[in-house]
Amino acid sequence: MLRRRWFAFLLVLAPGCMCGEALVMVPGAAQGRVCDADTGSGIGQVSVQIDADPGRTVITDADGGWVMERLPVGPATVTAELDDVVRRFEVEIESGQTTVVVDSACRDQPRQPPTGRITGRICNRHVGDIVVGAQVSVAIDGENTITTTTDGDGRFGFERVPVGPRVVVVRATGFQASLPVQVREDQTTVVESEGCTTDDPTVDDPPTDDPPTDDPPADEPPADEPPADEPPADDPCQPVEVDIFLLGDCLSVSCPTATPVPVGCDVLFSPGDDRGCVAHAPGESDVYFQAGDQCNVGVVGGTLLCQALGCGGGGLVALDAGNCPINKPVDIYAADPDGCPDVH
Repeated sequence: MLRRRWFAFLLVLAPGCMCGEALVMVPGAAQGRVCDADTGSGIGQVSVQIDADPGRTVITDADGGWVMERLPVGPATVTAELDDVVRRFEVEIESGQTTVVVDSACRDQPRQPPTGRITGRICNRHVGDIVVGAQVSVAIDGENTITTTTDGDGRFGFERVPVGPRVVVVRATGFQASLPVQVREDQTTVVESEGCTTDDPTVDDPPTDDPPTDDPPADEPPADEPPADEPPADDPCQPVEVDIFLLGDCLSVSCPTATPVPVGCDVLFSPGDDRGCVAHAPGESDVYFQAGDQCNVGVVGGTLLCQALGCGGGGLVALDAGNCPINKPVDIYAADPDGCPDVH
């Protein structure tokens, strides 16, 4: 006879799984950026707090960024305060997630144009000396100009100059010059006015063992006779360079009375309009310069070449692209200003 056996099973429940008990939530995090409402760029050294963790404060970095970790889960208010400006952001901190706080004032910054550097040294070729304390300026556009001064050695420098053709304008008592340059990206353009490279007053002559003498070397011509391959100093037909420095355009430059005939030029207009115009009537001593169709918004620099009457073409020399380059994509040569673009 079979006997029935009964077995009792005891179910044991783990104490951590009791009904109705809330699950433990993993903390969350928040990060963001505080920006200037006018410029859209980040602001550093701003105090940021969150009410989900009272007393918790972080300071934004140089770009306005901030991060808070191990924050309680749930709704929270982030407060950013700088001086008298207070901003509040309502956020939701999620378990194990990083909440990004968006400041609507933040905007993408426009890419800065490529730039280069300009350095140089200014000398006065007429007196054979450096120019100290001169005002040196470069026009960036029609409205902005950067300015510096030459030091005790006549030197100057500019950083972060937008690339392209520029005119270095130098002004000092009894001296002015306009030096066209080409600025290239991440490169240094060196400018030395005439007289600096050939006769540098700061560089001593190399030592020599020869005894001093007042007599000129035998293979050099006497001091009172010019070299055979150079024109005499008093040659009446030797062209004369006239420095051009015009603040603005739609202006004229005149040749001197002794050399009243314009026979050429080399001119650089400040960047902007692609058009440049030179107006000159053969026989007149005035030359008119105009860039584009707006006056008094830029700089014109360079040189005008003048000659005496009766030399070369006499008084009937016409200025054109061959003898008077103006460094503009669209160059216009006219007999009078009416042939230039209409100004407004």
